[in-house]
Amino acid sequence: MFGFSDSFKPPNLGFEIFKSGNQDFKLVDPYITFIISDIMEGIDLKYLQKNTNEVEEQIVREYKEVLKRWSREMDVTQLDQNKFWIKNRKYIQNDDEFKYLLFQRTQLWESSVKEELELYRKEVLKDKKILDSMINVYENEKYVLYWKIN
Repeated sequence: MFGFSDSFKPPNLGFEIFKSGNQDFKLVDPYITFIISDIMEGIDLKYLQKNTNEVEEQIVREYKEVLKRWSREMDVTQLDQNKFWIKNRKYIQNDDEFKYLLFQRTQLWESSVKEELELYRKEVLKDKKILDSMINVYENEKYVLYWKIN
């Protein structure tokens, strides 16, 4: 499993449709436009994507280099079998480079990604409440043709 990575990419088809709206559409409510843009393109999401994509991919690349080194000294064709890890336990436990990569990967998730995901989730939930309240306001407005009735 160490050789796999799964970057954080929330679905954004709806946002792409939103982004394709013209300037008049976005000026209807600039605050709502800001909230939606922040959810889908904000700094919180950028950090998540960087840590779960670029940083993690670098660690996986370095792990693959370790596997190449291992392949010169032992049979790595059974890497996905428990027997491989049991048989080569001493060698793996003494591999400082591998231990450091394992440390980096667990630290990335334990100290960065996990916290960033929780903060992003809280921000999205807070913004969802704001958007829901604005939708309720808009749904309760009455229009005759194009004119809003107060």
